[in-house]
Amino acid sequence: MKDLSSHQGGAAAVGRLVAVRKPGGTGGWHLAALATGVMIAAGGSAAAVIAWHEQTQKPIPSQASHAQGQALFLARSTLLALQHANVTQDYRVLWQLSAPAFQNSNPPQRLSDIFAEFRQRRLDLSVAALSEPHWLEAPTTGADGHLALKGYFRIGGRRLHFDLVFVPVDRLWKLSGISVFVREEPMHAALARDG
Repeated sequence: MKDLSSHQGGAAAVGRLVAVRKPGGTGGWHLAALATGVMIAAGGSAAAVIAWHEQTQKPIPSQASHAQGQALFLARSTLLALQHANVTQDYRVLWQLSAPAFQNSNPPQRLSDIFAEFRQRRLDLSVAALSEPHWLEAPTTGADGHLALKGYFRIGGRRLHFDLVFVPVDRLWKLSGISVFVREEPMHAALARDG
């Protein structure tokens, strides 16, 4: 294995590229862009790149950890979409990420009216991208197929609470309900955390 610092064999560098020999040490080099998770074959077979990939990858996560990761992604991406909507005062993207029934009841202008206080108070929801949520209830999919996410992110001495509901639409989770608010951290929780 060797590190490549520049353009090699006509393949453009993407992130940090590492060259590895084919299994068995024969043939050309293969490039793997480690930083991005993208692999580029340079002068060799795709099978060798796949074999290298299989040898270096961690085991596939369990269903539970996959579901937990998906819940984390949905909570973060939804709150960040709301953050962007509040900053730009344009709620069309948040609206487009929603299920049809939600869209019918909540056009972008109504969403703007609902979240006006967030804009006025200049609440920064980007903490969702930088910290782990505290789940008040384990993320669950009900008998009706709805995925419910309920928890909060800590923001200094406050908590950014969220209660999100998603429904499957065309094999994607689409927002069906959203409740977001900020509360002061309970005194006993702040003392326990700092104590």
